[in-house]
Order: sequence, then C-alpha cells, then structure tokens
Amino acid sequence: MLINEAIQILDEGIALRAGDIDLVWINGYGFPAHLGGPLHYAEHLGLAHVLHGIKHYRQSLRAYGEMWFKPAPLLERLVAAGKTRIEKI
Repeated sequence: MLINEAIQILDEGIALRAGDIDLVWINGYGFPAHLGGPLHYAEHLGLAHVLHGIKHYRQSLRAYGEMWFKPAPLLERLVAAGKTRIEKI
C-alpha cells in the first residue's frame, strides 16, 4: 500500500516525479536505499504484479480489504496501458 499511496501522490500532483517521492522515502523515512525507493522498487517488481497484489488483498480481506485496499487510478491506468515505468498519463 506504500507504493499505491505514492502513486496516488504523484497522480494528485503533490509530487512532480516518481524520483522525488523515492528521494523523500529514502532520506526522510529510511526506506532501504539499495531498493531505490518504493516507486523504483515497484517498477522492478512490475506494475502489474503490484496491482495484482493489491487486488488480492482487497478480495481476500473482504469488507476490510474493500475499505483499505483500493488501487490508485494511475496504477490501474498504467497497467492497462502496458506501461512499465511510473509516469502520469
């Protein structure tokens, strides 16, 4: 969900680039630098894989999942467009 929230921040224009979000998480919150930040890591995992994981927990946790595991619209758009990099579309 950290990745999902970061993508939502990008989509809402709070951050301009995925790299800006990664920089904050590495230097401000201690995200493991060797993973390159949560959005870089998401690209490494594959955006479709990330979306699949969110949908899995949304379904398997039933009402709780429906409340807390909603995929970011930008993530859904990126996967639908076959994109492998996180960018606003």
